[in-house]
Amino acid sequence: MSRDSLAARLLATFLGEMEEQLRVMSAELLALEGGATNPGRVQSLFRVFHTLKGAAHAAGVPLVEETCHALETLLARVRDGKAPLTEEEIALLFSAVDALTDAAARITDGGTLAGSPLAALNRRLRGPAAPAAPRRPAPPKQSAPAEHRPTAPAPAADRHGEHVRVPAEKLDALLASAGQLLVASGRATARPEELTELHDFVTRWASEWRRQGRHLRVALERAGVQDPALGLVTRVEEELSHVLQETGRIATGARNDARALARVSEEVAERVRRLRMRPFADACEALPRVVRDVAAAAGKSARLEVSGGEVEADRAVIDGLREAILHLVRNAVDHGIEPPGARERAGKPQVGRVVVSAALRGDRIVITVADDGAGLDVAAVREQLARRGLPVPTHPRELVRALFEVGFSTRTEVTAISGRGVGLDIAREAVARIRGVVEANWEEGRGTTFVLDCPLTLATVRVLLARVG
Repeated sequence: MSRDSLAARLLATFLGEMEEQLRVMSAELLALEGGATNPGRVQSLFRVFHTLKGAAHAAGVPLVEETCHALETLLARVRDGKAPLTEEEIALLFSAVDALTDAAARITDGGTLAGSPLAALNRRLRGPAAPAAPRRPAPPKQSAPAEHRPTAPAPAADRHGEHVRVPAEKLDALLASAGQLLVASGRATARPEELTELHDFVTRWASEWRRQGRHLRVALERAGVQDPALGLVTRVEEELSHVLQETGRIATGARNDARALARVSEEVAERVRRLRMRPFADACEALPRVVRDVAAAAGKSARLEVSGGEVEADRAVIDGLREAILHLVRNAVDHGIEPPGARERAGKPQVGRVVVSAALRGDRIVITVADDGAGLDVAAVREQLARRGLPVPTHPRELVRALFEVGFSTRTEVTAISGRGVGLDIAREAVARIRGVVEANWEEGRGTTFVLDCPLTLATVRVLLARVG
């Protein structure tokens, strides 16, 4: 293996490790911010930074290594009971998640980390009192520094724990081959029928030959004629009997082989489809952080509940749902959940609820995004429609369609979170791309519910072929 190839594999392994460790970090930080006092969570965060530090050193990404070392030092004091973890430090750790996520994207795209949020965080952490990262033997010079390294391709099959990392395009190619195998199996299934028809034709032809041969033999015997043709008739009858036996045997074997091929083809196709299936929980990984950040920016309190995370769907469906659900959850917190004071006056708990759930209905996956907020502001929707010179439906349910139009928003001012009228439109388009539909229901003062109905997979479509005439 060349040095450049080894460097690319090390970097790809590091990026995969980084992605998983950042998920752990986000989950632990959200738990700590929510009041969890389990020391194991701090220890888990410490292990995250320690693992990333070692992986960054091996991959030759010194900025990530130094930053993780500084954060590891901060958490060591908390882990050892020398200092509590303050709100400011939790906020700092959240910013570290964002900075490391940005760094991973830059490295993947072959960009530089100079001037990145991670570089700014590193300068902030490495003040006069911050300890320097320990000097360790540098890895072999396999390529240029990470800041100038081209995009690293993912390894074809990289061991990680009990799993094997396989690029998505290889699964797509395998699924395409499995589809061709199903097509070939379908064609093979038709061959026994053709052989059976041929066997029936030969049977009818042999029967007719025997009948005509008997008439000829009787006529010649009555006339007392010994014709050599009689021997030929007998030999043809014998050959036809042999052909009938062989075509019957071949047709039976072909029928059995076709059944076995169909069974194996279905099994291979199903297993390949299962390889592409991912749990719905994958589409919800970013939601706890989104709820936290949007609620904090809007001066609200909200918590997220996810159910049905074990429900599985095709990778393409999960990816499409991720984008749609992200916008719907942001919308639920920013538009639906009321401020704590308003909720208290309405007799609700100060902390709002956003519930995301998944369930299977036949060959469809149904996603529900619900909140216990104020419901749809019908008056504001009508006002915006009138202001834009659009028809104003009289039935409240017909107003829902307007919510999914490009540029429609009930906000009177643009904020960093909303006001540009693109959130619900993006959600609708994302669902449409995976051949799904989205509907909205609400109850005034009680909340809003969005229902996304999508197929489980886009890879295969089962159809019934009919032939007439």
